[in-house]
Order: sequence, then C-alpha cells, then structure tokens
Amino acid sequence: MPKESPRPRIPMNLARFVRFCIVGGSGVLVNYAVYLPLSRLTPIGPYFSEAAAFEISLLSNFLLNEAWTFRDRSLDDAAGFGRRLGRFHLVSLGGLALNLLVFGMFLELVGLPDLMALLFGIAAATMWNFLVNLRWTWSDDADAAADRLWRWPGRLGRYGRRLLPVVFVGLWLFCVAQYALRPARLPAEEDYRALAEAVEQGFGEGDVLAFAPFWAERGRLWLGDHPILGVRDPADEDLSRYSRLWLVGVFERDAAPIRDALAARYRLDLSERHGTLTLDRFVLPSGVDVHYDFVAEVDRAEVTIEGKAAARCDRWQRQRWICPGGQDWHFVGRLQTDVDYNPRTCLWAHPTNQGALVVEYPDVPLGAVLRGRHGIRRTGAGKNPSPVVLAVSIDGEPAGRFEAEDRLGYFPFEVSTASRAGRRATVRFSISSRNVGTRHYCFEALTASRKAMR
Repeated sequence: MPKESPRPRIPMNLARFVRFCIVGGSGVLVNYAVYLPLSRLTPIGPYFSEAAAFEISLLSNFLLNEAWTFRDRSLDDAAGFGRRLGRFHLVSLGGLALNLLVFGMFLELVGLPDLMALLFGIAAATMWNFLVNLRWTWSDDADAAADRLWRWPGRLGRYGRRLLPVVFVGLWLFCVAQYALRPARLPAEEDYRALAEAVEQGFGEGDVLAFAPFWAERGRLWLGDHPILGVRDPADEDLSRYSRLWLVGVFERDAAPIRDALAARYRLDLSERHGTLTLDRFVLPSGVDVHYDFVAEVDRAEVTIEGKAAARCDRWQRQRWICPGGQDWHFVGRLQTDVDYNPRTCLWAHPTNQGALVVEYPDVPLGAVLRGRHGIRRTGAGKNPSPVVLAVSIDGEPAGRFEAEDRLGYFPFEVSTASRAGRRATVRFSISSRNVGTRHYCFEALTASRKAMR
C-alpha cells in the first residue's frame, strides 16, 4: 500500500503562493496584449474582445501554473490535464464572484473608495484561487480533496454540514438587503426642497451648478432651470466664464474629494447641509466676457467639403447641417456626447474621406482670445492612430493648427486675437484626418475679452 504523501511544508507553499501571484500578474499583461489589438483592429467590439482576452489569459495562467507553480503535481496524461483545466476554470469563476462580492461589501457597507475596495476583492479572490487550486485542482486525489472540502464544516458540530449553504444564503440576502435599503439612504423630498429654496435665494447671473455625483438626475428635477456643469470633476474644468460655482453633494463620499479640490483653488463662501444633502458655494476669479459662442451659433455657419469631392452641407435639419452622402454621422451640429467620460456639449464634426470639412462663421466679434476644447468621442478613441487636425484661420489668414490625439481627453486650444480685439472677422475651422475611420470628433470654441485659459 503506497504511503500517503506528506502535507507540504509552509515554506514550500509560501514559495508556491509567490509563483501563483507572479503567474496571475502575467495574466493581466496577457489580457491587455490580447484585448488591445482585438478591440482596435477588428470589428468585434470591446465586449467580445474582453471575453476572448479573458479566456486566453486564463489558459495562459493555467499552463504556467501547470508547468511551474504546481509542476510537482502535474501528470502527463491527457485526461488529467483536461480535468485540471476544467477545474481551474470553475475555481476562477468562483474567484471572480468572490471578488465582486467583497468589493461590493467594502464599497457599500464600509464606504471605502472604489480602488481600495477593489484591493480587498482582489486579495480575497487570490487567496480563494490559490487554496482551492492547491487542494482540489492540483491535488493528488481530487475526489478525496473535494470530499474533504465538503466535510470540513461537519467538524464544527452537529449542524456544521448545514453551515456552508447558510453562509452563502446569508451573503446573498445581505447583498439583496443592500440594494433594498439603498433608497432609505437617499435624500428625501424635503431635503431637495430646502436646498432648492436656498439656491433660489442666492443664485445670480454668471453662477453655475454642479452635482456630486454628476449623474444625480433627481437634483436636476429641482434645479434644472439653472445652468448645470454636467462633468465628473468641476475642479479640472475651465470655469473662467462663471462667477460662482454651487456644488450640490448628494452622496458625501462623492462630494468630499471634489469639495476639497475646489477649496484648494477657490474661496468657499457658503457651506450648508439640508438633511443628507450638502451645498457649497465657491467664488471664482473674475471671468471673461464671452463675445461669441460657436456652438450656440452653429445655425449661422456655412459648412462645406473642400477637396477632390467638393460639396456643400446646406440642408438644415434637426439643428444640424446635413452633408451629402447618406451616412447618418455625416453632419455638423450641436450634440451632447461622451468625450472623456464627461457629457460635453460640442459641435459634432466627423472628418470625411472626400476632403477637409470646413465650418465657416461670418461676422464674428473678436476679443483678446479665441479658445476652446476638442477631442475624439469615447466610442472612437484608441481605435485609429490618426489624429484629427483642426486648422483655424481668421479672414483667410492661418491662425493655428491643433491635433486631437487618438486617446481619451478633451484638449484645450487657444489662438491670440489681441491685435484684432474689437473687430469683426470671418472665422474658419477646417477638420481633417489621414484615416477618418472612427474619428468621432467634436469641438467647442468661443471668443472672449481676455486670456483666461487655465
């Protein structure tokens, strides 16, 4: 009768755990190495790309663990190899579920920031994956290991065998309760009413509202008549056109870091609490006098295509200039879209392969500066290395050339018009790209009385 192999010593398992973590880190690199070319160079989209990348990284992890981490437990028979591969997939899916569960508990119950909560989720999943793979996937006797895994609650007492399903059901009920009790932690109607009254009493010309989190729709129902800066982090925005910023905090966890960032730059002159809602008002430096907003005045623009297939985009429909060709994306018009994970109101101006797309504004009043921002929408960023080029000319003279890179971002641009301040001129924007595929481009611009871009 063969002797039972002794249980591995702790130092040996510690070394095995280190190797297991190194393999897991390599799996992250494999995931990115597969996802990036699939999502950028093929038409299958990000979700199928990530599914393929996830599976390939799992196979990579399994093979490395088979050849290195658990090489002393790996056998050469094909049947055993297949069983270990199947078990490894099951264990990995269990680790993913545990990761999400622990992440949600620390995020919702403890109130930790998402990145810190994610660390706890990753740690729990890593320990689960290592221990179950050690005791089951690469066990000398997997059936006996599985039986031991099931029988260990019985050691806790007479009802130990029933403990495991009770724990899992309890965790499931806890998650359901978190979602069921969430409305009780939301602000009440009385809180919104009191806050809206406070804003109405002090809101002035040049003021703007911001919400934390930015997607707080309920707050917009009460305060939607006022200008709203619908971005994730107002502290990173150009606020020079406003005189005061009102920050409405729906969840303190979201409002606190934004409040601190704004307080480091601007003077806080009001701080109130209405129930669970917070209201903070910041006084901004003296802003600029805006003479002309190109997004708001798009109906006055003349849109043409210049090049080998010159054409006029002269059909005004649904607040946009429609270009010939039949493609639903081939227009110039005001649009609210996600450029950098923020909703931006800008001019959609997708470049064409027929020539440069030209947007020309006559009789524009100039100040000291023409400035704006531009970028490629999130759905198109990172899928085509060709940047979008924005060329600005004033009365036929080149004034600036700017590139929107193929990455997430809403990039500022600026042209000095101090020598023309007080005059009127024809301003021309020319948009082009070497490769127009997925160049979901938009920009905004205005003329102002003084240079105030941060």
